[in-house]
Amino acid sequence: MNHADQDQDLERLEAELRSTREHLQETIEELETSNEELRTANEEVLSMNEELTTVNAQMQEKLDEVNSLNDDLSNLISSTDIATIFLDTRLHVKRYTPTATRLMNLIPADVGRPIEDLTQKFDHADLATDAQSVLQDLHPVEREVQGQDGSWYTMRLLPYRTRELQVDGIVVTFADVTRLKSADEAATAAQHYAESVVETVRLPLLVLDKDLRVISANEAFYRLFGGGPADTVGRKLTDLGEGQWDAPPLSGLLARLVASAEPQNGVQVCFEVPQAGWRTLVVSGRRFVRPPDGSPVLLLLAVDDVTEQRKAQVALTESQAQLTTTNRVLVDKVSRLRALAGELAAAEDRERKRIGKILHDHVQQLLVASKLHLGVVRAGDLDESLRTSASLADALLDQSITASRTLTVELSPPVLHDAGLPAALAWLGRRMLKQHGLRVQLDLCEDAEPAEPLMKMFLFEAIRELLFNVVKHSGVLEARVAVERKGSRLIVRVEDEGRGFDTALLLEHRADDPTFGLFSIQQRVESLGGGLFVESVPGKGTRITLEGPSTSFVKPVAEGARVEGPAPTGGEPTPSGDAGSGPIRVLLADDHELVRQGLAMVLGMTQGIEVVGEATNGAEAVERARTLHPNVVVMDVTMPVLNGVDATRQIVSEDPGIRIIGLSMHEGGEMATAMRDAGAVDFVTKGGPSEALIAAIHAAFRMRSAI
Repeated sequence: MNHADQDQDLERLEAELRSTREHLQETIEELETSNEELRTANEEVLSMNEELTTVNAQMQEKLDEVNSLNDDLSNLISSTDIATIFLDTRLHVKRYTPTATRLMNLIPADVGRPIEDLTQKFDHADLATDAQSVLQDLHPVEREVQGQDGSWYTMRLLPYRTRELQVDGIVVTFADVTRLKSADEAATAAQHYAESVVETVRLPLLVLDKDLRVISANEAFYRLFGGGPADTVGRKLTDLGEGQWDAPPLSGLLARLVASAEPQNGVQVCFEVPQAGWRTLVVSGRRFVRPPDGSPVLLLLAVDDVTEQRKAQVALTESQAQLTTTNRVLVDKVSRLRALAGELAAAEDRERKRIGKILHDHVQQLLVASKLHLGVVRAGDLDESLRTSASLADALLDQSITASRTLTVELSPPVLHDAGLPAALAWLGRRMLKQHGLRVQLDLCEDAEPAEPLMKMFLFEAIRELLFNVVKHSGVLEARVAVERKGSRLIVRVEDEGRGFDTALLLEHRADDPTFGLFSIQQRVESLGGGLFVESVPGKGTRITLEGPSTSFVKPVAEGARVEGPAPTGGEPTPSGDAGSGPIRVLLADDHELVRQGLAMVLGMTQGIEVVGEATNGAEAVERARTLHPNVVVMDVTMPVLNGVDATRQIVSEDPGIRIIGLSMHEGGEMATAMRDAGAVDFVTKGGPSEALIAAIHAAFRMRSAI
């Protein structure tokens, strides 16, 4: 091959090589471009993966939220007391709450069934009709229905709307309103009851608002003041009538009612009422507490027409004045009668003691001396006839001595005067058992000893007479004697379980009647200021109660005075502690004149007490205590000028020897504590028995005497 061919081949090879290189360069460039596109695609894939991861995370959060909401909804449906049923547009059951099973007997298999095919447990039969109406009109339906068990429900039917506000069925709910229904019925009944009470009340009543406009008035108001609802309701109280209600005392009461919830009582007004004339009225009021619901405040006024009561009070005051005068005359006569009865009893007691002394100190001594002289004669040389006569005379003397001793004991038992009433009753019990076979059970209080000898003798004689009646008339051989103290009185009871008698016989007072002795005892104890009470039923025994007069103060006796049978009671009675001579000097301090007069009359009739002065207020009581020097002051707690507490404190500080007894219409409590803190020794209520005050006076005096 020549050089030209070789050169041509070489050139061709070089051209092919260049072409190959160019083609390879293009391929490399294409590959680089593809690599760039691939890297871009990878980056896009990575970005899409990141976006998918983010979306997945968001979807998981949404799923968790949906699951939580589903859990909340499931728990709400399970726990709610409102029965709920979801229906589709064909009125078939889609789902329901557990509570709904009680009303519709629902089971899981009922899902998909028409509502009208299900059994219901309430009295509403048109549920399907109401549901169809709601689907057509899209208006909710609400009814009250009653279950077969008596429960009440509020049934509501509403359209079931989707998020797109499309109606996709019906929601039926049943809310249990039984308690609300009962409360509403109770409130209605209470309202009717209150209205009935208001209309029935005889007092005129008005209900006002806070602006004093009349809300309502009862029939009694219209009867007294005339007019009717049309003339009254809606008007201000001050505009009613001719302006009579615009009285200053009433205006003050109304202002206080508006400002305070405290009741306002006792405001008195006087004005002329058409067709009724001038009337005296007492107006009381109360404000209704503002309710929580913000209802308006109401005021209730009660109007009490006391015109006739005021007239009656005036007449009563005049009558009391006349009665006081009459009472004074009667008290004077009773005092004289009691004084005469006391003198008679004292004379009888003196005569009994005198005769007993004569029998004991003279007759019995003569009889004993005669017996002794007769014994000397019998010791001599006597023939049989004289000896027989002497023996007979000796026996007669023994009988005379025994009879004399018995008569002495019967007239005036020495044990009664020497040892006291308890010992004498024990002796009497033994004597009744020995002489008559009557067993006497004694039940004596510790302070059964009367302070007055006359009362002691009377009670002993009365008890002995009553025991003789048991022996003669009861037909039993057991009796019970009880003595107890009630205030300043001794109460004696003699009772048996014998044949009893008709108490109507006591009214006949025949001397041959077995109850004549009771009549005699009754007359005597009443003349002394006490009383006798008889309880008896034929075949069921008898109880006689003797109540000694209030002047029969008792004093304590020695230990062992309370006995249960006819056993002897030893020892001398203990003194009462009423030391000193003369009556107890009492000062009365009370601003009520009638109360002072009554207290003065009661205390003036009481033996051993003298009313030395009266005071109408605390300052006057302090001044009277300085000048009169009483033993005891009876002090009212509430008085003008200076009250009883301050007056007590001042009197005690000036003269600690004066004993003060607090007196009030109220019971103890704070008033009693205040009086005792001020220095009073006791506290007595005015409404209690007068015996309690008398006993307190004596107790206070004994405390003073013990100083």
